[in-house]
Amino acid sequence: MASSEFDKIWQEASRRYAEISGKRLEELPRFRTADELIRNVDNQNKDYKHFREKSHGLLAVLSAAVKPIELVGNLAAGAASMAFPPSGMVFGAAMYLINAAKGVSASLDAIAGLLDVLKDFTVRLSMYERADLSKELREKLTQILTTVLEIFARSTKKIKDGFLTRFKTFGKNVLLGNDTEMQGLLGKLEKLTDAEDRLVGAETLVEVKQTHKGVETIQVSMTEQTMAMQGLQITQHDTLSGIGQIMGAMEEAKTVAKEEKDLKHLEALKTMLAPSGNPPERIDQIRREQVPGSGDWIRQEEVLVSWIETGDKPVLWISGNPGSGKSFLMYNIIQHLTDLGQSSTSSVSEDSSVAFAFFRDNNDLTRSVQQALRDIAYQLTQNDPGYAKYLATACHGNAEIGSIRTAWKVLFANYWLKPSENEGTAYILLDGLDEAFNEDRLTLFELLKDVLEAGSDSRLKIAMLGRPQVIYDIIDNLEEEPPSILIDATKNGGDIAHYVEASIKKKRALSKVSKKLQATIVETLTSKAGGMFMWVKLMVEELNRKAQRSRESDVEKALNEAPKGLTEMLKHVLEGYSSSLSEAEASDLNDMLMWVALAQRPLFLGELDSVLRLKSDEGQGVIDLEGQLRKSYASLFTLTRDDGLSTAELLAPKRGEDEDEDIEDAVTGAEQEDGADDLDYPTEFDSNPRTTTVSFSHASISDFFRNPKHGKVAQAECPPIGVDFELAKIVMVKTSLALIVDETLVARMKDSVSLRPYGALQWLDYVKQADRNVATPEEQLEIGKNMADVLHDPKHHPTWTGLRGWNLWREDLSAATIPWLKHSEVINSTTAERADWIRALESEKSLEAFAPALKYMSERWLAPGTLWWSHTVVPKIIFVWRTRKDGGTYEDTGADLTVEQIVETAEWASLEKTAEWYRRLAMSCRDYNHYDEARTYFEKCLEVDSSLWLAQAGIAVMLKAKGDYQESIDLDEKHLEVIAADTTRDEAYKNSAGRQPAYRRMGDCYWALSQGMNNDFTAETYEIDRKAIKYYQLSLKLLSTDYDAVMLCIRFWDGVADLGLPYGKSDEELGNKKSSESVELPTSQECYEEVMNLLHDLNDTQRKDDPANTDLTYFLWLWKYEQDDCFDMMARAAKAMGELEWLQGRYRDAIAAAKKKLQPVVAACLNLCLATLYFAYGDEEHKALRIWETIGTESAVNTKAETDIMYARRGALNRLGWYCIIKASEDEHHSTKWIGKMERILARQQGRRGMAAVMQDSMPPSDIALYIAAWYRQTGRTEEARELAKPHIKDAIVILSDDDPSNDYEGYWNLSEALVAVGDEANAIAIMHALRPMRDGVAVLASDPPEEDEEDGESENEAGDVTTDNAKVATSETAPGDAVTSETTTTEAVATDAESDEDAAGDAQNEGDADAAASDDDDSDSDSDSDDDAGWTCDGPCDRGFPYFDGAFMCRLDGTQLCDLCYALLHSDEGLPVRICSKKHDFLKVPELTTRFKEGEIVVDGVVKGVEEWKAGLKRSYGI
Repeated sequence: MASSEFDKIWQEASRRYAEISGKRLEELPRFRTADELIRNVDNQNKDYKHFREKSHGLLAVLSAAVKPIELVGNLAAGAASMAFPPSGMVFGAAMYLINAAKGVSASLDAIAGLLDVLKDFTVRLSMYERADLSKELREKLTQILTTVLEIFARSTKKIKDGFLTRFKTFGKNVLLGNDTEMQGLLGKLEKLTDAEDRLVGAETLVEVKQTHKGVETIQVSMTEQTMAMQGLQITQHDTLSGIGQIMGAMEEAKTVAKEEKDLKHLEALKTMLAPSGNPPERIDQIRREQVPGSGDWIRQEEVLVSWIETGDKPVLWISGNPGSGKSFLMYNIIQHLTDLGQSSTSSVSEDSSVAFAFFRDNNDLTRSVQQALRDIAYQLTQNDPGYAKYLATACHGNAEIGSIRTAWKVLFANYWLKPSENEGTAYILLDGLDEAFNEDRLTLFELLKDVLEAGSDSRLKIAMLGRPQVIYDIIDNLEEEPPSILIDATKNGGDIAHYVEASIKKKRALSKVSKKLQATIVETLTSKAGGMFMWVKLMVEELNRKAQRSRESDVEKALNEAPKGLTEMLKHVLEGYSSSLSEAEASDLNDMLMWVALAQRPLFLGELDSVLRLKSDEGQGVIDLEGQLRKSYASLFTLTRDDGLSTAELLAPKRGEDEDEDIEDAVTGAEQEDGADDLDYPTEFDSNPRTTTVSFSHASISDFFRNPKHGKVAQAECPPIGVDFELAKIVMVKTSLALIVDETLVARMKDSVSLRPYGALQWLDYVKQADRNVATPEEQLEIGKNMADVLHDPKHHPTWTGLRGWNLWREDLSAATIPWLKHSEVINSTTAERADWIRALESEKSLEAFAPALKYMSERWLAPGTLWWSHTVVPKIIFVWRTRKDGGTYEDTGADLTVEQIVETAEWASLEKTAEWYRRLAMSCRDYNHYDEARTYFEKCLEVDSSLWLAQAGIAVMLKAKGDYQESIDLDEKHLEVIAADTTRDEAYKNSAGRQPAYRRMGDCYWALSQGMNNDFTAETYEIDRKAIKYYQLSLKLLSTDYDAVMLCIRFWDGVADLGLPYGKSDEELGNKKSSESVELPTSQECYEEVMNLLHDLNDTQRKDDPANTDLTYFLWLWKYEQDDCFDMMARAAKAMGELEWLQGRYRDAIAAAKKKLQPVVAACLNLCLATLYFAYGDEEHKALRIWETIGTESAVNTKAETDIMYARRGALNRLGWYCIIKASEDEHHSTKWIGKMERILARQQGRRGMAAVMQDSMPPSDIALYIAAWYRQTGRTEEARELAKPHIKDAIVILSDDDPSNDYEGYWNLSEALVAVGDEANAIAIMHALRPMRDGVAVLASDPPEEDEEDGESENEAGDVTTDNAKVATSETAPGDAVTSETTTTEAVATDAESDEDAAGDAQNEGDADAAASDDDDSDSDSDSDDDAGWTCDGPCDRGFPYFDGAFMCRLDGTQLCDLCYALLHSDEGLPVRICSKKHDFLKVPELTTRFKEGEIVVDGVVKGVEEWKAGLKRSYGI
């Protein structure tokens, strides 16, 4: 039999298996050996109790069945070029079979029985010990293995059909039983093995042949065994689904919905303001380094006191030399202002806010005044609800704050400089103004005149810090000299002394020298410092190095010879490195200094590693680069991780919350397992090289190396250390261009983070900065040649043109290239065509230098046969370039390109107007919202080429974007028929470019149609939703990484399951919700089975781009938050199906994988999910407690806002507080200690009270204070309780007092929680009564008759006006198929702009550049809030919504809300299925409202009051 014939047999076997079982063999895991299979089976199923009990026997029979197959597995394939050899197919099927058993005892028994039967056949194969098989024998082995595969397939189908659920007991041969088809296959297998036996007998005389034959036989045995296991796995799955409905309801905490709503408002502002994240990162770094008490002297400065307390001089200037501690002083002022705001005797109003920004010259973002204004505004929105509401109404887009002047006017002048009832002042501090862009800084100083001119209307105070020379610009623009404070040695000398003392204690070597020498060091450094902390820091590092390897006399000598001044000190430090480093080490250090000094942004650790790898032909890096930077070069460099941990914290021993032995005894079984292993972060560094940045430890160091006068320094006969700044610019130009054109350099960086994207992005900026005259003639020629290649050769255009947006194409950048290109030898050494192009270039019309690149981009946009590029960004780039080239100007106002501009831009390239040209032009028109014109061009495309069915898809995308969902569906149905009839393209292309995007789009349209009818899951919407799920599942079969589709399927099944859950529902309610006329919904158990099937499918599919991990691991990384409703859905399904241990195991796998990939933040978030699985859904609270404590009390309580690690740590602390309040009630013997634990946590948070406000976290406020307040109230400590709850009450009243009614529900609810905690139940009940529907301005009572239904259609949303809520929402935050954890981000990346249909996929060719097309369906519906701000949702498993709080139960200790039925279930012997609250907690029952009130009124104890009057009374009562 020829090789091709073997190929066909195996292809047919694979197809047959997929057809029968519903699972493709290619999607199954693959193993090389039987032992590898057995290990994986054991590892993935060891969480199951029954598996552990039966594993010995099961694994033994598995081994017996598959070991022979291992020996002969590949022989059956012969010379066939198979993608997956037979043994791999069999092993994968075996794994899939056993995993589907899910630990159910009966199913495991059935699998063992099937394997035992097949073992009798495969044992024959164990005799083979030779590979030289005859053609006939190889054919028989092939037929045996393919028959086994079909047995497995049919077993799988029988299990899926529920075959085993009809049997009360399971016999050994239950799958083979009386089934005629299975018996036929078994008979066929027997005949084949008999025939094989006869063939072997005929060949026994040939000894070598016989040996090989034994190996082959064993392979066949293994295949049979694996197939048997696969069939039985499904059996077990159906057995599990046959179990009756269980009490598996999830805890859908109301706090989740509330927090999501709280954050929604702020997220919109965050999107508009686009904060950089730099201020919190910088303040966090300062906090870590600050010595307690440092800078307190400034609080007594009369100028500062006057600036704070009076409005006469609202602008303050604080100056000091480099390294004098200005940033630390600003930190002190921030803390001081925050403390004053919380003091009842201070002149600073508690409504005041503090915001700040840091300027640094190592990044355009941190030099931009406009970005600083955005950062400050964002911080203010986090602390001042009134200001947040103002911005939400006053600013509607980026264009309104697109310049410094417009940002100042909208964000500050129109609010803070106008009369207002708000008494709060905004204190703004700006550090490092001398490092801002010069023009930006002058514009800011000019605008500050507005603050002075506003007089008493101003509620804005500005403090600026910088170097002394800036004062002249301030005076020139303000036309007066502001109050000033000069930092010098007379003021900060005491701070420096404390700093030296603290530094000595931290340095291991210095801390061991004599006390006398330590005192001398403190005295000498303080006296010589001249007020410069940076000088002291460098000197301490120098002395510590001496102390490590010298005598005390050498330390004293170095101390006495300490150079004066920061510049001299830095030179001294470099001389020290010069004398101690080898030539190679010095060269590496110089390269790192050069790249960090000239970097346009902070470099990643991996990029710096690549800098050094470029020097080695083999691409070898430096051993332990991070260790060198953190230790040997700590005085020069700072490394910043995404979790914020510093070097000292990474080296410090891990600690947790201070433990109580009695409490530990109370929490039994606290063994070190599961979560313990998951939380063991790297003992030293192991920082993620793709996210950890490297920068200089102080701006003064950057200034030193960027100063051309300093150059390099060296000891005698030692290598020089430093940066020759002007020569370095030439090196940066040369290297950046070489990174684009030289593939050998790219190969050297293959094991690190490539520098090519950085060089491709920055080369033009480096060209602009460099002085060509500094370069040698050889360098001028090399740079000129490479630059000509980069600009003119289309081969290099993909590398750099797709990385920058429209603002790259400027004349200042193009003009810098002309002198390099005009080099005579460059012209003479190139092609005639390129030489003519260079000669035609003129300095006055330098933008023509970009013409070849723009021509190339236009082809990528419009020409057929090219890889697709963004049809939104590219036309804009070309339009802007042409406008500027023709002498015009362009400013980004946010307006769309017009149709005329798009068409003119397309025609500029003079490309042939093919069908593809029209299609891509239509895509641009469509995505700029010109729908009618887009349709015209799509139809024109089809006129030119009716077979181009991608144009039909484009129209469907357009209809979906317009909201014409049914029309889009109808068109896609025709579209699919056209694809099926197309015989000119292969199936792989039709699937990826046609069917999959169409299926996904149809699913989205059906989902949107259902939402238009009803945002909740109902019987009426079920059929439409079911169609959506059908198409999502079809899409997933073709694209398993479409995790959004997975999420939507899970959401659907969970929602339908909720309709059938009995908890908290009467029989009548169940009947009404579950069925409507002829619609019969699946049972909850069936729904949960579907959810688990989805998860198992993900777990059974390996990522093609990361074979070590499964799709489920990536899915969990994407939905990593405990508060994601996806987590609750999975947890509820796992518990209902008895697979909680399995899900816990998969979370542990995902955590381990995240840590392996150096993603500690992802691991921390997933650990919170795991803790909830342990506590709320399981019965392993000791494991949950350990996770909460480890994450929440980690040595570094990071203060950086807007970070996942902050979310994880604060979330862990809140859950720890919730756990403590439950234990305090249930464990009465230790209640005092549980409360004490919470008090210590709160004290630690309040110890950072300045930072909590300073950092302006967008996270919800800590719940711990209210838990403690509720306990104090319960134990008679009423006044302490009121004081703890006061900030919550105040914040809620502020929200209720702003001019935005949309957030009133949030304010009322927050206020009611705080009032219940302190026992003010009359006012709390009044609030809950107020949160009810209103009819014609009058409150609706529960006793009122229902309102007549509106006329048909009037109350229905139009199909195009789709709203979403927590019950049903389609989100697409991450593009399907994209890596969940993006390692790099590019600005306006042309090549990665997501397309919303197969427009992109259809063009995708296997090109090697980084701009592969995306096929993301980016037409997701907007997340509009559809809450009607009335009613509540039960926190119990019923998850029911109610229009009134009448009859609701609210926990007085933790705020849990329950309906009457869930409340009764909580207090029953059976209890709730998910751990919510405690039956020992006291509950408030909300009485029925009988007094009617109007809008603007509230009922307190039966008395109607005006809301304003009522709020004023609350303020008086609580001293607000």
